[in-house]
Amino acid sequence: MSSVRPKQIHDCSFSDAMHREIVERLEKSKALGLISDYFVSWIGVHGKLAPVVRAWRNPHMSAIRIREQVSSSLAGLVELTHLTIVDGDPIA
Repeated sequence: MSSVRPKQIHDCSFSDAMHREIVERLEKSKALGLISDYFVSWIGVHGKLAPVVRAWRNPHMSAIRIREQVSSSLAGLVELTHLTIVDGDPIA
């Protein structure tokens, strides 16, 4: 894992390195079977962008456990308010 840590998540611009770190951590959650898929986007205005993650959970696992583990893995990169754990099929 790299050590990409924004000073303040609210005041960051889009960072390719940060985006890659988020994806790497989500891929680990996917490999562990916590989530089946995910979508990363960025919201805000130029110079004040923040990452937003939507992750589709494994329906056979506790939603609370998944949220805790995924949010923990994304700590320092994605604010809890910008993380959504979704039920259902990501293609539907």
